[in-house]
Amino acid sequence: MKPEIIELLEEIGYDQPTPIQRQAIPISLQNRDVIGIAETGSGKTAAFLLPLVQWLSGLDAAKRNEGWDEGPFAIIMAPTRELAMQICEESDKFGKKFDITSITVIGGQDKGDQGFRLQQGVDIVVGTPGRLLDMLESRYRGFGKVLWSESQTNFRNE
Repeated sequence: MKPEIIELLEEIGYDQPTPIQRQAIPISLQNRDVIGIAETGSGKTAAFLLPLVQWLSGLDAAKRNEGWDEGPFAIIMAPTRELAMQICEESDKFGKKFDITSITVIGGQDKGDQGFRLQQGVDIVVGTPGRLLDMLESRYRGFGKVLWSESQTNFRNE
């Protein structure tokens, strides 16, 4: 992991990786697929966001801004609005230091406003399946630049 990311983790109070992070992060950093199952609050979100932030922060600024109109680099799909908002908050927390932008694309909020923000160019979109499909069908933005997608599901109400 890059020293800048280690510094960020120390700044936000992450002392030690959780078991799911110890298992998933090294594999993700090798660009390999990972499936991780762990209980709520175990650090799953950081386990997939940290490798993504490392990769995005390693891109040259000019390259990141090039083709901004082709859509985000990553889509993170969540089964509920609440989880999508939580993931986006974590994404913002990790990405702020590296100028990585994230937005939520979820039902229950103004579709036009979300489409406008999507058209402004973002790095990561966190959304629910229905609203992501709405955005594609409404042609607010293509997703041609997506290199990584992740899904997180929680079947228990913990």
